[in-house]
Amino acid sequence: MRPVTPRNVAVIGAGAGGLVAARALRREGHKVVVFEREDKVGGTWVYNPNIDSDPIGIDPSRNVVHSSLYASLRTNLPREVMGCREYPFVATNKTQRDPRRFPGHREVFEYLNDYVSEFGLNELVRFGTEVSHVGLVEEGKWKVRSRIGEDRVDEIYDAVVVCNGHYTEPRIAEIPGIDVWPGKQIHSHNYRVPEPFRDQVVILIGSSASAVDISRDIAAVAREVHIASRSVKKDGTLGKLPGYENMWLHSMKMFMKMVPSYSRMGCADVILHCTGYKYYYPFLDTSGIVAVDDNRVGPLYKHIFPPFLAPGLSFVGLPFKFPPFPLFEFQSKWIAGVLAGRLVLPSPEEMLADVEAFYLTLEASGVPKRYTHNIAAYRISSILKAHSLIGYIDGTYPCPNKFVQDERGAATAQINPEYQIWNTQDQALMTLLNATLSQTALSHVIGYSTSREAWLALERRFSASTRSNILQLKSALHNISKGKDSIDSYIQKIKQARDSLASVSVLIEDEDILIYVLNGLPQEYNAFKTSIRTKSENITLEEVYAMLKIEEQTIESVHKQNNSPPFPGAMMATNYRPNFSSNRGYSPSNFSGRGRGRGRFSNRGGRMHSFGRFQSPNFGQSNLPYPTKQPQQSNQRSNNSHPVVCQICNKNGHSALDCYHRMDFSYQGKPPSPQLTAMSATYNTGSDCSPNYWYTDTGATNHITADLANLNFPVEYQGDDNITIANGQALDISHSGQSSIHANDHTFILNNVLCVPSMATNLLSVHQFCKDNHCRFIFDSEMFQIQDKATKQLLFQGPFDHGLYPLPTSSITKHSAPSPQPPLHFQHYNKHCANHSPLQRNNYSDSPHTAYLGKQVSTVL
Repeated sequence: MRPVTPRNVAVIGAGAGGLVAARALRREGHKVVVFEREDKVGGTWVYNPNIDSDPIGIDPSRNVVHSSLYASLRTNLPREVMGCREYPFVATNKTQRDPRRFPGHREVFEYLNDYVSEFGLNELVRFGTEVSHVGLVEEGKWKVRSRIGEDRVDEIYDAVVVCNGHYTEPRIAEIPGIDVWPGKQIHSHNYRVPEPFRDQVVILIGSSASAVDISRDIAAVAREVHIASRSVKKDGTLGKLPGYENMWLHSMKMFMKMVPSYSRMGCADVILHCTGYKYYYPFLDTSGIVAVDDNRVGPLYKHIFPPFLAPGLSFVGLPFKFPPFPLFEFQSKWIAGVLAGRLVLPSPEEMLADVEAFYLTLEASGVPKRYTHNIAAYRISSILKAHSLIGYIDGTYPCPNKFVQDERGAATAQINPEYQIWNTQDQALMTLLNATLSQTALSHVIGYSTSREAWLALERRFSASTRSNILQLKSALHNISKGKDSIDSYIQKIKQARDSLASVSVLIEDEDILIYVLNGLPQEYNAFKTSIRTKSENITLEEVYAMLKIEEQTIESVHKQNNSPPFPGAMMATNYRPNFSSNRGYSPSNFSGRGRGRGRFSNRGGRMHSFGRFQSPNFGQSNLPYPTKQPQQSNQRSNNSHPVVCQICNKNGHSALDCYHRMDFSYQGKPPSPQLTAMSATYNTGSDCSPNYWYTDTGATNHITADLANLNFPVEYQGDDNITIANGQALDISHSGQSSIHANDHTFILNNVLCVPSMATNLLSVHQFCKDNHCRFIFDSEMFQIQDKATKQLLFQGPFDHGLYPLPTSSITKHSAPSPQPPLHFQHYNKHCANHSPLQRNNYSDSPHTAYLGKQVSTVL
């Protein structure tokens, strides 16, 4: 059905997406204008030997070249899969054409020109016209400002279809120290031929299709090619690649750590970034309704329609990891049908809800935001149905017999023609599936010969992953705790975890969520938790949230009045376990239950009535932010009116055992015993321990420092672990890394060093130190020695000082290679460095062993 009044539609870009969109729009009766700034169609498939004025592509004022093609590029999809459904990409007998099944880029360009000629699209294109602004005007129409040379033209359109591609704006890897790299840097967008890299040492970052092509291209002329990839194993270097004498594959993680060292040594000539591209729309003004956030263009319904701007604005070609031309067809036909009124979109609210649910699914599956438009294999079943290919996947079209059978049913030597047709189609589909997979997923289909076998393997894999993700999400919800967060942040974390589970069809009841909320509250909320658990009537989560906010304000007020920390030391927390089954223990002020406890109660003598009944919804009357342990008392009221006085801080109401300042020696009248000094040093800034020393600790599982400068190339710590010190207190870890100490002409390696900012001094794990340096410690009453384990040679001797054995940090080697034998070097000779072996494998782990982090870092007690 044709629209009564044809729409005026502007298409931005005459690449493959723009041409297919123009064809579909015109078929629906719309008036179409295609804006193309170049002098020919094809977009990214137009080869241009010129490159940007800035090779790395970060200068916004650079002269931009649209195409990213390199001379040797061939398609990684067969022409049967790559072509449009209405105009197959078949080989021709024309001269200077490429009949190969995986043709070069020139053949694709010629195919697009044939497409334009077949459907008469040339007359729709305004060549040499650049769009500088697209903005919404009155009555839902769009103003398009374009320029041809110095002339500028403003026009009004009913709709705009954005088809400008996403292979022009380079995306650069974020690597510490790369800004001071003395050599050349270039993005693959500006790579054309390998000759400029002859006899050079090249570091290539990335492992996608272009990285594979370009690395092989350059290896033919370069001295060395070193590929740094995030998708390799964590054990560092994987070594020389098979079939090449000058190409190695390495861990990206280790390369990032060592970039500053190579910047100083000048051990490579070029860094080539094969790190992808950004979605970039400098001309589009939607007043923030559509934005690009970490390469997520959104919100977009099905990657095409902005919910509150549709159908006037739409996008073609955003998804990747899928054959592009068929995708353009499906998207363009949908857009054209909606603009014609033949197809109807959901309401803006429904579309936005669908987008938000999709985002939650990605988050629950652990998909980074930058992969929002990556169409994985499990999302293509609808495309396969549209192409009548789903039968190969679901078994509807089984494989025929390979050989023709005779009248007796026995196989002959003649190949069955039906098998040949089926096998050709199935292998094309197999190639399609492989093209949509990441390198990790691709490893799960290696060895399968048919598309159905590969599909079933992926189903098993993704089903296992989904189950694993659900278990992981449930575990994350179970482990959420308030910690130092505000109530608002704490409740938001639980809500996000619940929403993530809901996105994978796992619903958590309100009552279960209430249990998670209560379990994650710290000790100071025990009175509140008991009141909720003993409440007879139902209570909503909204009511609990409101009560928690009041309780939070009350606790903060009490802390300010008492000038005390918001939460008592872990020593008190671990020693106290409330006993709800006896009269001895504590009773919160807002509860009417039997028992005794510190605090102000509305009834005298601490006597309560009607055990377990909740009296008031106001949780703000409690005088205690946390319960305290009380000595056993008889049922008779004591005649002794004198309160307990603490022997440490001289305050009333608690004993020295429960004092906050039990381990703070500034509250004590005499110097601490040597046995307590090490434990105090871990968190008490008032101790005599100096930050200029490393204090040996036979119980510590890791080296610990508070000074980030003590780490070589520190990496932000991503784990959820913390350090538990001898008094039970848990301390947060901010960074991890390596270091070294130079003493007596000997360099000691410090691996697995954790940066804990709340520490007051540095702890040296004796076990870790001996393990990494193949040495032994000898301690006596006057000094300590470090000896080589094999030769017993004396490596270092230090004093006994106030009960401790310190090593001075003044001799630490900061911001240098973490060991005498660096883990990465390049084998080539120049004036900057010589006689280095090719990227040697490191002999230390990439990150601290998290299994030890939860253990107590015990000290001398």
